[in-house]
Amino acid sequence: MMQIIDFLKLDCQRLNVSIGEIGMADFSNLPFLTLVDQLRLCSDRLTEENFPIQQHLRKINLSDSIQQLHKDRKVADVIGPTKISKGSLVCFSTLLGTKLKAYLRQYIEVAKILCDPSSGLKFVVWLEDTLTTLKNGWSASTTRDSAEAYKTFFDKEFPECQIMLSSDIAPVGIPQSFAEKFSAITVEEFLSALPFHLRNPMFVKTLDIVHFAWNCYLLYRLGGVHLGGINNKRHFQLFRKVVGTQVTAILLPLGSESVLT
Repeated sequence: MMQIIDFLKLDCQRLNVSIGEIGMADFSNLPFLTLVDQLRLCSDRLTEENFPIQQHLRKINLSDSIQQLHKDRKVADVIGPTKISKGSLVCFSTLLGTKLKAYLRQYIEVAKILCDPSSGLKFVVWLEDTLTTLKNGWSASTTRDSAEAYKTFFDKEFPECQIMLSSDIAPVGIPQSFAEKFSAITVEEFLSALPFHLRNPMFVKTLDIVHFAWNCYLLYRLGGVHLGGINNKRHFQLFRKVVGTQVTAILLPLGSESVLT
């Protein structure tokens, strides 16, 4: 078994099946890995990945930049070390949409400050086209057009950033070799990251589990600094419990959902 989660086994219908429907109702002290196993999304497909090779050089201290971002109310919270290896990535991961939202500019603002030329840090935008396509049931052309719109936007706003398309870098899924790390948290802890009214087994979808597991794996493979919204603080606390406390999360205030024109 080479993949613990294989994207080929997923489609829009399967992602919307609740864990209650697959017979998972009692979560008492169950490791999250048990829940992942119960999805039966494993396969014998070989792993194909093209994650960047990073050179971790001397440490740099981001505390001054972060303090200023706090003062300017551009950052709401930070989890993890502020001393980062020069050459690390500053990552922003996003699902795709049919319209670009104004809050994207917040992340660019913060990334430009953190990735000052003297810092040696590189801004990476991870476009999550695979899960977006599966979640929405999009056609290949819809996904391609959306990804192109995001690429054009980020290339214009931050020409030095590196765009990574999920389907190009890691098209297969989560390898079995990563599975044991999911035992670091329980199902109850995973549920604690969801909105309170969605923690009932009949409301927790396969998509919620797969997306959480996939984000854990991305943090593990990309390392460095990850930008996210303050509403995802609990997620990042659990991600770090799974992959290690060397990863830093910089959390931004909730931004505008208005459409960019």
